Amino acid sequence: MLTTPSRRFIAVALAAAMSCALLMVGITTDVGPYSARPAGADVCDEIIIVEPDGQGIYSEAGEIQCGPGSSQPGGGGPGATCSYSIVSTVPTWLTELGGSLPGDPLPWLDVYVWYQQICPDHSRALIAVPIGNAIVGGVVVSAFQLAMWARDRLAVPNPAVGFNPDVNSPVGDATLVNLPTWWWVRNWSARHSRAEAGGVWAEVTATPVTSQWRGGDGGSPSLCSGPGIEWRRGLSESDSRACTYSYERSSAGQPSNRFRATVSVVWEISWVGSGGAGGTLPNMTTSSTVPIGVIERQAIVTGGRG
Repeated sequence: MLTTPSRRFIAVALAAAMSCALLMVGITTDVGPYSARPAGADVCDEIIIVEPDGQGIYSEAGEIQCGPGSSQPGGGGPGATCSYSIVSTVPTWLTELGGSLPGDPLPWLDVYVWYQQICPDHSRALIAVPIGNAIVGGVVVSAFQLAMWARDRLAVPNPAVGFNPDVNSPVGDATLVNLPTWWWVRNWSARHSRAEAGGVWAEVTATPVTSQWRGGDGGSPSLCSGPGIEWRRGLSESDSRACTYSYERSSAGQPSNRFRATVSVVWEISWVGSGGAGGTLPNMTTSSTVPIGVIERQAIVTGGRG
């Protein structure tokens, strides 16, 4: 009875036990600084390709690409002109596979999905990919790779920002010197993106976690563990939701007599996918520039607005 082998055992056992050529595909990808190595991330090291012995040179059409091959998930691989079908028994064009004869169940069906590849030059191959992955358009696609594709297409917005005091002044919207300026992010909500190919899927969620105000006046930035809260009468600076920044000098003499404040939001990225896969991906940061006048109190010409 076959047991689930290690990658090294698969290569040695198949090479020694069957009268066919075996190719282990070991393509590595630069996946960046992830907090954990999600299930499916190393699928490229797990692929088995079996060809019939004595059937000529292995053709380029028979190759298989691991990882996204184009702007669409699962497209554009070197084997894109070949056809693929899932099989569960040893095909007739193989004399044996690991001791199994044509018509016998293929090995390791508890951990692999076997595809039969037939190419235009009539070459054939068996390709095994770990369960939870699929071959689409000549490309082996994993839930992890789809998650990366979906992350790159997340519609994560730049922060829409409000502040108070917000008064009319000769330089436009302005706040006041030596008075805490409340600021908040209006469009604070999680965003989602999903990708699916060949029955494999991944859904990515971007969750905003922190926001930061850089006043543009050289002062230390103000960091908040949330979006802030819109000022209204009765609220205190001691409110745990409040985000404030204090300007110690006016913006007179700056370009257009305004500072260029910057508000940034950090998004944590998580994902789930087929086969129980999931994990975290690198954070994303979005930012907006807020031109803001800072004036002395005596320069106010009209009342504030929130």
